Order: sequence, then structure tokens, then C-alpha cells
Amino acid sequence: TLKRLRFDVVPGPRAVLVSPRDVRIEGNEVVRDIEIRQLAKARMSAPFRRPGVTDAALDGLLQDLGTLYESRGYLGAESSLRELRREPRDGLPMRAVISLRVHEGVQTRVRDVEIRGNERITTEELRFLVQPLVGQPVRRTEVDRSLTRLRDLYANRGVRTLLSEGGPT
Repeated sequence: TLKRLRFDVVPGPRAVLVSPRDVRIEGNEVVRDIEIRQLAKARMSAPFRRPGVTDAALDGLLQDLGTLYESRGYLGAESSLRELRREPRDGLPMRAVISLRVHEGVQTRVRDVEIRGNERITTEELRFLVQPLVGQPVRRTEVDRSLTRLRDLYANRGVRTLLSEGGPT
């Protein structure tokens, strides 16, 4: 049997960020308030959609924060929406006040790089390409860049190979 589902959409009052100060943050030390407020402003006024504070925009903001922290080596950082308050304004969209809580965790750094299964290129040549990672925060872009350099080195020597990156140990 088939059943018809019906959804009634009742638009509620629209809420917008009026000022960057309407984004309140607690728990952040590594990322400055202004950086988080800029992310929020960009997310709440993304092109091709009506500006406003929506569930999708808030979810996107939390994802953006996770990406930002990960790019700085904070792989366990978590952020959450503590409060969303909508305040009426005469004849204007409601003012949104967003409170975020951030738990940064600790920065993850590369202790060492291990290369296994190599038979064609000296370990010293390979290590030269990945050594700049050691001591640095773990950043996906830098790990990917090192993998590309290793693949290129093998390809330039006529070796067709698949290199994979293992997770931090």
C-alpha cells in the first residue's frame, strides 16, 4: 500500500546576526574570538541563500570550527551550540545571539615518520622528503603534500606504486 505524507511548513520569524558581538564564545584559547566570529558571519550570510541563522547554518559553523582546529593540529577539538537566543526588534528580523562552547583539547604533533616496504629508494632520500613534518602539528594538508612528494619521487624513478598514509600511532 502507498501512503501520502503531508508536511505543513509554517515559516517562523527569521533571525539574523546583527553584530559580530552577537556570537559569544567560551573555552577558546588557540583560535581568537574574531576568527570564530568571521566564520559565523560568513556561514550566516552564505551566497545563494537568504541570510539568517538556521539549523543548517549552525551545523555548518560547527563543522567549520572543527576544520579550523584540525588545520592547526587540534584533532580532538569539539565545539557545540550552548544557546541560541532570538530577540525581537520592531519591524525587523529577530536578532540572533549565539553562544558557543569550545573544547580545544591538546595539539597533536608528528613525533616521527616511519617508512616501510621501501626497496628501491634510499631511506635517506625518502626521509628527506618527510622530515619537515617531524615536530610539526598534524595537518591533513601537510601529510597529503608529503604523500604527493613521495609518489612523485617514485614515479620519476619509473616505479609505479601505491603509497598509503597510516594514522598517527
